[in-house]
Amino acid sequence: GAKTVGNDPNFLDSYFSNSRLSYIGSFQQRVKSSGSAKGVASSVRAGCKKFVMLVDMDCFFASVVLRKYPQHRSKPVAIAHAHSNNQANNANSSSELSTCNYLARQKGVKKGMFLGDAIIKCPDLVVLPYDFEGFQEVSGIVADQLRLYAEQYNGCIEQVSCDEAYVEINVDPNDCNNDIYDFVK
Repeated sequence: GAKTVGNDPNFLDSYFSNSRLSYIGSFQQRVKSSGSAKGVASSVRAGCKKFVMLVDMDCFFASVVLRKYPQHRSKPVAIAHAHSNNQANNANSSSELSTCNYLARQKGVKKGMFLGDAIIKCPDLVVLPYDFEGFQEVSGIVADQLRLYAEQYNGCIEQVSCDEAYVEINVDPNDCNNDIYDFVK
């Protein structure tokens, strides 16, 4: 039968270690802050303009997982807890897709869709498992790069989740590359 808290003493530990929502929800406990904006304000020169950018990495989970499965990069891919590619098993699956790549989206597959419904829209859909270690690694690399960028412009970052961050920068239009200033304007 199905595992539950009542019949499996490891149920909760197993659930939380395999849950995308638990991973996202506990993300703030694992990240380091780049400092407060209050400390930044004193080092900003007169004439600078503050910009806050939202960095939202679309298809983050799919892109990270595809690093382990490069043979599937040219195929429609979805990421889900149920990752069997046996079409007979998946046809009636109510496993929810956490994300999918652009090729899958072009065929009508969407995040949050049940796997069975996605298979109807895209019979050649490849379903891959989560890579929580990869998510942490790539998220850290991106955050470090954003932090360096923010520090270069007397700013800071606020990492909201593994695939989303706010980046505050303070730009003096006279001192910086006009392409950057025009971009953030």
